[in-house]
Amino acid sequence: MGIITNDAYGIEDPQLYELLLEKFGNGMFGKKLRDEALAEVKELTIVNTQISDLSFLRFFPALVQLDVHSNALMSLMGLGFVPQLRRLKICDNPLFKITSLRDCVNLEVLDISNCPIMDISPLAHLTNLKLLRASSCRISSLEPLAELTNLELLVADHNDINDLNFMRHMELLSEVDLGFNHIENVIGLLRLPMLTRINLEYNHIDTLRGFQTMEDLCYLNVRGNELHGDLNVWYDTLFFVEQLILTEDDYRYQTDEDFEASLYEYAKEKDA
Repeated sequence: MGIITNDAYGIEDPQLYELLLEKFGNGMFGKKLRDEALAEVKELTIVNTQISDLSFLRFFPALVQLDVHSNALMSLMGLGFVPQLRRLKICDNPLFKITSLRDCVNLEVLDISNCPIMDISPLAHLTNLKLLRASSCRISSLEPLAELTNLELLVADHNDINDLNFMRHMELLSEVDLGFNHIENVIGLLRLPMLTRINLEYNHIDTLRGFQTMEDLCYLNVRGNELHGDLNVWYDTLFFVEQLILTEDDYRYQTDEDFEASLYEYAKEKDA
């Protein structure tokens, strides 16, 4: 146990050091950063500071929640120092690879949105994951998620996804946002018993056949698709859906569900 210095042996980044000193420093004759204080920290937020690596996490072994969105992270090396991590927000970083995530096996909440990620295969190891947000990445396949049977909420809009077969075992999934992708066939989600909210706006879907079996569905947004036939037939068939959005007018006049809400808050409600 001792004082953490602002150099290569401690925390080298001066801006990060000052931020941590302000948050966690103490001392009668000027603030000092002590490793015993950081070792007890459970939640940490460091945003808009242009940090480029996570090596400083070696001083935070007890972290449960970490928010480092909107920085300059090119690598996630350092996550191995926080084995108890359950909630991680790394969106809006120039990350191309997320290999280090494969070791975060206790993660329950993850936000990787707005990162130029194509390969999400490391996520296949995160079997405890309940909430995933991966909007506006470069993802063409979500097949690595196929065995994540604890997943409850999935947000992956604005990608290049065209296949929903990965969802076949996700029986706990209750909310999904896959808008602005290239989806044609929705069979993969029609058999999921817990689904209550679905956003599939602006895909290539031409029929809603099968949705009539989802009697617990309360929100369905399929505006901007290529639905065949008379829309009134679909309004009549899916009369039980509280918010059914087939057209732009429907979208304007109904309250849109907030799939962009804080996953952290959602998770905390689940924990309560």
